[in-house]
Amino acid sequence: KTGAIAIEPLSSGDAEDFAMLIWEAFSDKLRPAFSNNRQAAMAILTEEMKKDFGSNAYFAAKEDGQVVGGVMLKTVETAKQEQPRNLKIYFKKLGFFKAVKAMFFLAFENLVRVKKDEVYVDTLAVKEGCRGRGVGKKLLAFCQDYGRKHRKRFVTLAVVEKNKIALNLYVGFGFEKIKHHSMWLAERMVGYRVWYIMRKEI
Repeated sequence: KTGAIAIEPLSSGDAEDFAMLIWEAFSDKLRPAFSNNRQAAMAILTEEMKKDFGSNAYFAAKEDGQVVGGVMLKTVETAKQEQPRNLKIYFKKLGFFKAVKAMFFLAFENLVRVKKDEVYVDTLAVKEGCRGRGVGKKLLAFCQDYGRKHRKRFVTLAVVEKNKIALNLYVGFGFEKIKHHSMWLAERMVGYRVWYIMRKEI
């Protein structure tokens, strides 16, 4: 029997589980970035989250004490609190050239500039095996409440055209496509050419 799903700020003890969640949900994008080195990716992703705990940007969906989903949110306020990347762990875990490659990939993923009147959903993921049970909708509802609490007008996110499941989830929740990007470099790097920017007024 499962319990109710609660969404709470990510704790240090759950950071590794959150990193695993991200790795599993976005492995098609992250494997090229980290040269298929899962162990290094886990260490780096965990460290990246821990250094930004002060920005209060990470939230975990938990059921019976286990992480079943999570979201990372950005506002202009939280972005100011983000710490620079810990370059040492990249070089330590990957070596010089692979570390530079990983940082280039991750920088490419963060090209979106957050506007003052929005909360941007940087990452939203649900654990495999827990999908189709409303976890994604509950996380989106949390994003919406978070935006209202912080006096934002919109919730904004980016999604690749090929991710039909996510697209359907967002459209069903009231998000609308406001622009799209077609980038050959993105296709070459991570296999996705068309990206949609979607927004919901709250």
